[in-house]
Formats: sequence, structure tokens, C-alpha cells
Amino acid sequence: MPLPAIPATLQKGQWDNLNNAIKKVRKADSPLSRFMVKLEPEFKKVDTKSPDGANACADLLGTIAKEGKRLLPDYKGDDVLKKDVAPKLEKLVKDAESFLTQLKVEHKRMVEDAKQSPAKPKDEQPKADADNKDPKAERLKELSKMSLSQVMTDDRFLKAFVKFCEKEFSSENIMFYLTVKGGAKDKKVYDSFIKEGSPKQVNLPAALFDEFNEVATGKSPQWSAAPWDKASKSILGLMESDTFPRFKAQAAKFL
Repeated sequence: MPLPAIPATLQKGQWDNLNNAIKKVRKADSPLSRFMVKLEPEFKKVDTKSPDGANACADLLGTIAKEGKRLLPDYKGDDVLKKDVAPKLEKLVKDAESFLTQLKVEHKRMVEDAKQSPAKPKDEQPKADADNKDPKAERLKELSKMSLSQVMTDDRFLKAFVKFCEKEFSSENIMFYLTVKGGAKDKKVYDSFIKEGSPKQVNLPAALFDEFNEVATGKSPQWSAAPWDKASKSILGLMESDTFPRFKAQAAKFL
């Protein structure tokens, strides 16, 4: 039996812890930093609501833990790396192993529940009344066929998606995307969403993060030259692969 979809509690807790640890490690000039930059696109492809996605996530967690453990002794033995990078790497390995352990525990629970509650035969399943359509069910059906880009142009679903992001305490991505698409591309947006330590910092690839910092540290920052379009596209892709599948699974609560 494959791993189940990752529960929302694990997604919000362990996944965010892992992402924060990755963000800290990848900014250090080290072999693991380059390893994490290479691995980051794989994380964006993981659909945490599907069994296949959960298995892919488990494989990634195992890779991080294995590579981190291999490099950790060298980092602890280096006078420079042991002060800054080694503790972050150690936390990253710990978070990855903790997340993987909880996934396996959840998998075991799902297997046991399946044994105790076998599925009903098809002829016992309730039949839908074609003459009495539920408006919410129709909206959910419509949403199931939509991409995130399509949701962004439909106020009915966009408002629901924003509410979902707020409930998950992950509204920074959607707010950044909408702000940039609305035409705001200046220092205020950089300070709010991109600058290291900013209150609503979004998770951009290291290369884009560096491009923004180069503009910000220039003598006369030209904010129009910053990679805003690339950044908004990156954040849209992140939401498409991570937040959006969870929203679809729970949309009935927000529509």
C-alpha cells in the first residue's frame, strides 16, 4: 500500500520547518548549499495530497537526511562552518528525519484503518440525484478542472483561495503574487516580502534572491530592473504544486 496523502497538520508543521531549515542552509557557501539548490525544484514538484506525491516526498526526505549526515562530521570539524552552517545542517537533518518518521506512522495508521473498515461494494454506494444538483457541488466540480492561473482570474475562487491561505498562515505567497501582478514593484514590496528577515518573506530560489539583493544594495537602486516577473512566476509555481492541491481538497469549507 502506498503512503497516504500527507495530513494537513504534518504539512503545516514539519513541511514549514523543513523549508525554513532549507532556506537557511542553502544561503551558506557550502557543498550542501549547492546540493539543496539543486534539490529545491524537486520539492516544488511534490503534490503532497496524492499517494505518489507522498512517496516522492519520503524519498526526498531520505535523501536530505542521508546527504546531511554524510557532510555533518566535516562541517563540525571546520572552524568556520561549525559556527554557522553545522547547526543549521543538523537541524535540517533532524527535521527531515522527524517528518519522515511521522509519515511512516501515519501510513501505518492508514493501513490499520483500511483493514478495519473495508470499502463498500459499488452497488451499496449512494446514488446521486441528477435532478437535484447542489450549487456548491457544481462549484467544486468546476474548481477540480481549473489551474491556479485560472483561479486567479475568477473572484469566486480567488477569494476562497485567499481565505484558505490565511487559515494556513501562508498568505505571504498569494499576497506577494497579487501585489506584483497589480503593478507594485518597488522597495516597499522588497522590504515586505523579499528582504531577509522581512515579516512576510517568500521562499524564492537562491539565484533570484541574490538578484534582488544586488539591486537593493546598489548606490541608486533601480527597482524596475529587479526580476519581479520571474519571482511572481516562481511563487505561482510554488503555490500550484504545494498550496493549491491542499486548497482543492478542502475547498468545500471555503466556497
